[in-house]
Amino acid sequence: MTNYDLIIIGAGAAGLMCAANIKNGVKTLLVEKTGKIGTKLKISGSGQCNITHSGDISSFEKAYGLNGRFLRKALYKFSNSDLVEYFDSLGIVIIERDDGKMFPKSLKSGDIASILTSEIRKNGHEILKNSGVTSICFNSDNNTFTINSEGNELTSSNLVIATGGASYPETGSTGDGYKFAKTLGHSVNNIEPSLVPFFIKNWLFSSVAGNSFKNASISKKSGSKKITKNGELLITHSGISGPLVLDFSRYSDVNDSVSINFLSNFNTETVIEKLKDLFFESASRKIVKILPNIGIPINFSFIVLKNSGINTEKLCGSISKKEIRKIAEKICNLEINVKKESFNKAMCTTGGVKLREINSETMESRLCKGLYFCGEVLDVDGDTGGYNIQAAFSTAFCAAVAICNKY
Repeated sequence: MTNYDLIIIGAGAAGLMCAANIKNGVKTLLVEKTGKIGTKLKISGSGQCNITHSGDISSFEKAYGLNGRFLRKALYKFSNSDLVEYFDSLGIVIIERDDGKMFPKSLKSGDIASILTSEIRKNGHEILKNSGVTSICFNSDNNTFTINSEGNELTSSNLVIATGGASYPETGSTGDGYKFAKTLGHSVNNIEPSLVPFFIKNWLFSSVAGNSFKNASISKKSGSKKITKNGELLITHSGISGPLVLDFSRYSDVNDSVSINFLSNFNTETVIEKLKDLFFESASRKIVKILPNIGIPINFSFIVLKNSGINTEKLCGSISKKEIRKIAEKICNLEINVKKESFNKAMCTTGGVKLREINSETMESRLCKGLYFCGEVLDVDGDTGGYNIQAAFSTAFCAAVAICNKY
């Protein structure tokens, strides 16, 4: 049996940041079930590592939806500006794109994982790879955790669970942290794929995959409220994707009914008026040739007309008011059933360890002394753009500070 002051389970973004900020002298072991360090971190941002986003704390809170308030203290303690300064101090320059997304200047995610690993080793901590944790128990008599990991029996006064969620399971994130949390007395809210494309059965527009709409919107009814998000939507062979869809998936059920507006600067009534004017001005021209004037690609226009029961050869001057409304409904109010893609295609997980059971300043369990949770295993998830990695880094930093203050 090997004794430690701290054991961290999971060598992803949260686990690496936590271990890198544990001072020398606190005997620490970082346990990773796979043979690689920071696998999911390395594939983030298409391998370029979108580590955070610009903006103030208020804008960050909104990016996490209803659970954003939980992160307020963590974000103030280790903000996006602090993160940039931290990596700068380690020799990693962070740059900002026009859209506010922030990356290492090298655009190599491996640089982030490597520098954190170097800090861990510099502080004298151990890393144990290819060692999946099979069981955890807590001894309340002496406040110690016993961890069994591939035949190794380990004990520790403090335990950080930073196992990630259930997204991209091939990286090692297979939901182990939820099982560990329950074993140690915690509740876990239902988990679902998040930041994930939508699959649409018998998709009308599969033949025009690749078309995108920069100012689209998706909405759904949720009880007495209506949830609406705006952004860029991408047509795929099997449904829809793009930043708008990924962000909206956080608010969607596994199977859901939504309304799509491909042109969010219009609504059904305003596009009807616009089309009336355009058709009147071009009475002798084919309808399909005129629709692009409102921002609809011509190949997309053919499908809109066919699915509105309108001959694509029809001239603008012969269109009826009823037909114009059908076209407008297909463009601005397409009601359709969608299904989230699986965890295999999800960027993160919504749901997780209940936040009311966690101290938001230290990430320590309110139920079990010495137990901490960081990153995606918590019931916090954000929009695309670096918000989820920032949450992982901020929660991990808070846990590291709290643990170091004990020694």
